[in-house]
Amino acid sequence: MKNLKRVGLVLFIFGVIFSDSLDVKALSKWGGKTIDLGNTSDGVLAEVIVESKGQYFYFSEIKYTISEDYKGEKIVINAGQDVIDTMNDKTYMPGDASDLKITIINNSKYTYSYINNSFYISTEDYSKYLDNGLASKLNSTIGELKVFDGNILPKEYTTLRTKNTAIQALYGVNGTSKVSDDMVTDDVLDGKLKEVVSLDGRVKYPNGIGDLNKYYLDFYNDKYKTNYEHLEDFDNKMIREMFNGNVNRSEIYETNYEVAKLGYDWFYKHLLTISPSSIDSKEDIYAVGSYMENYSNGVDTPFEKYYRDSFDKIRKGSYSVIGFVMNLNGPDTVNVYQYYNFGFTLGFELEAVKGYVTTNFVDRDGNILKEAIVTEDMVGNSYKTNSVDIMGYKLVETKGNESGEYIDGNIDVIYVYDKEVVKEVSTEINDIETNDNNLELLPPQTGAGSKDSQMDDDIDFGNIIKLLSGISIIGILIFNKFIK
Repeated sequence: MKNLKRVGLVLFIFGVIFSDSLDVKALSKWGGKTIDLGNTSDGVLAEVIVESKGQYFYFSEIKYTISEDYKGEKIVINAGQDVIDTMNDKTYMPGDASDLKITIINNSKYTYSYINNSFYISTEDYSKYLDNGLASKLNSTIGELKVFDGNILPKEYTTLRTKNTAIQALYGVNGTSKVSDDMVTDDVLDGKLKEVVSLDGRVKYPNGIGDLNKYYLDFYNDKYKTNYEHLEDFDNKMIREMFNGNVNRSEIYETNYEVAKLGYDWFYKHLLTISPSSIDSKEDIYAVGSYMENYSNGVDTPFEKYYRDSFDKIRKGSYSVIGFVMNLNGPDTVNVYQYYNFGFTLGFELEAVKGYVTTNFVDRDGNILKEAIVTEDMVGNSYKTNSVDIMGYKLVETKGNESGEYIDGNIDVIYVYDKEVVKEVSTEINDIETNDNNLELLPPQTGAGSKDSQMDDDIDFGNIIKLLSGISIIGILIFNKFIK
């Protein structure tokens, strides 16, 4: 969080807790949600380097070193606190800029690559500050107030009430010097708004401070001959005038729900821009809120191509991505943002590059004998393959390295097999003669005195099997015992 003062910008830290408070407008033209991927991965060390380049311009570099023994498959870089550290004790004026570069130093044996669309820029999650007692909730005219990013607006992130042209007209004076701090307190201003009546005698703003947004809408629509329905629909010129004029010195924060919400939303959607250093632009497409909306919708941010190119393959060594410039829109960052606290965070993710080993099993003609086995692991890790037993085949050759390290790509290991030769066994019986006349086929008989009991005397063993002379057979059935 940074604090914008009349003479510049000083860093402070505040926050607030989330709740289910009422939205000012269900379908706001400003979308987005706070993004946080978590803390920077353990084993990745950050170093912040700041160089002064003139009174109100600084060059900073954040170096992230991946330690030699880091083995994780993913790396989270959360530069939020590191960016804040680059701005500690610095003073910024609206219209000034700060240039920052991010460098990755890889000392591990692994190769890492940027995860597409993981780069983000976001407002902070203020709940952590409230938990530490560093922030207090804004008690707006509707209670807790939810802003465009899902945060509940804290008092420390709320604009002070300004003595703008509408307030001057309400009191019938010309010039901020004629509006005292007391005249913009909730109590006094509430009563003054309730005094305004329409031509038919009705009180136009019966809710007092709760209707301040309606008074501003009527005043500036009438002045510029427009018919907007919500303050956020005003063009930048009208919003700038509404927020301009000397602010009170009594730290009277804006409590009207719609005015307070617009002060926060407009700052992140228009005033605070972060662009690639080669562009250095203050256009709304580089506003923090625009990055958040693009991230939520999966749309490439202006930084996407730089991170994909610079961090495509992070091997051993040092790699830098194009820097970015933070700008505060000079003409539009008007007095209402004096003493204004703000902050943002950014980050991205890297993942380990992986390789593949494909183990193939084929015959000499390249025919597949068994489905290939594919393994995957981080580039630099070891692998080892093994042959397998395939029935009817024997291994005759191995192509490729059976062991080694995964590379950025695919390694083929091919086991080549050949058919095993099976010898046939053949037995020929050419000399067995049989006596047809003596071969008698009878059903089995049992019992004393049966014919079977006399077979030993009557059967000629040469007539048991009748074979044609010259027939080759594979096996011979040999009887070891006969019924006697």
